[in-house]
This record gives sequence, structure tokens and C-alpha cells, in this order.
Amino acid sequence: MPIAELPDELMTDEVFKSGFRGLFVGGCIERKEGSSFRAKAHAHYIRHGHNVNKGELQKYGGWICIRSAKRINQRGLLIHELSHLVANCGHTRKFYETVRRLGGTITKNDRRVSPQGTKGL
Repeated sequence: MPIAELPDELMTDEVFKSGFRGLFVGGCIERKEGSSFRAKAHAHYIRHGHNVNKGELQKYGGWICIRSAKRINQRGLLIHELSHLVANCGHTRKFYETVRRLGGTITKNDRRVSPQGTKGL
């Protein structure tokens, strides 16, 4: 199983308490090594009422999947995915506030994807 280490400066108490479990490289942890997806990376955050059995974590909740090993050192990408875990939501205002708090930036693409969520940030 191809697992990578999260850079120490990103492993804060907030990230640790969010339920972060690890980085899976070379596919999706749910579909195993070699699987493909369109994005550079994605996070398996815990959606309330979605794949949750009596308050337990979903099987792959807390994992960040990275399509290629060359993306492991992209700090902005890691902060983006960690923000999904910490905020436990998609591209909402809460998510973008978390991106900023973790030291990330909001890009033109973020503003295009979520104009209301990024307004004023």
C-alpha cells in the first residue's frame, strides 16, 4: 500500500484532531493502487449521514488520495485537501476560511468554483 508522510509543518493539532489518517499515493484508497480519478487529489471526509454507521467513521474517512507521487510536495494542494478534512465539508465558506487558517491561498479557480463561498476572503 503506497502511503506517504505528511510534512511536519502541516501536521498541526487541528489536523490531527480532524481524523486525518494518512496520504495514499498512486490512486484512490477506496479503489486501490493504480486506480485513476480526474483530480490531482481528493479527501475522504466524513459526511454526516453518508456511509456513517451509528456515529462511526466511514471506512476510508480521514484519508487523502493523491494521484501521483510528484504531487506530494505541493503544499497548496495538501492544504486544500487537509482543509476538507478539518472543515468536514466541500467548497463552502467554512472550507475556504479553513484554507486561510491553515496557511493556504484562495486562487482564481476557487473564486470561479465557489463565488459565494469566497466572497470577501
